[in-house]
Amino acid sequence: MFRIAVCSLLVLGSVQAAAQEVNPADPEGVVTALQDLGYRASLETDGVGDPMIRTATSGVEYNIYFYGCTNNSDCEDMRFLAGLDLKQGIDDETIRAWNENNLIGTAYVDDEQDPFLGFYVVTTGGVSKETFEEAVDLWSRSLGRFLEHTGFNQ
Repeated sequence: MFRIAVCSLLVLGSVQAAAQEVNPADPEGVVTALQDLGYRASLETDGVGDPMIRTATSGVEYNIYFYGCTNNSDCEDMRFLAGLDLKQGIDDETIRAWNENNLIGTAYVDDEQDPFLGFYVVTTGGVSKETFEEAVDLWSRSLGRFLEHTGFNQ
């Protein structure tokens, strides 16, 4: 199977006012920020005990995973990840075309040829709520385009 490694990464600058920031070191605060934007969001843990948020956009559920964690807390960054379960899977050319033509969201396939879209957001030290909102909006629009690109909603 052919795999393409492409990195979709957004680096967001830190802010000074802690009261107005979204910080991956505070996963409950990330949940609150998502809920303030109108998303449903629940805090859980992933397979290694790090925080993980379940949420949805564009009619698709996705997870936000936390990275750079120390003992399952004090995390530094986040990765938005959505997987689409397609009966026939998807071909590598469709994934390659996505990665060549889209800056936000890196696509790959799993061992069943189901497509995934990931978006790594560097937020070390926290970001303003406005900056976080922009990152969520970029992700949501990109995921919507990915759904069209893969024919998921057809």
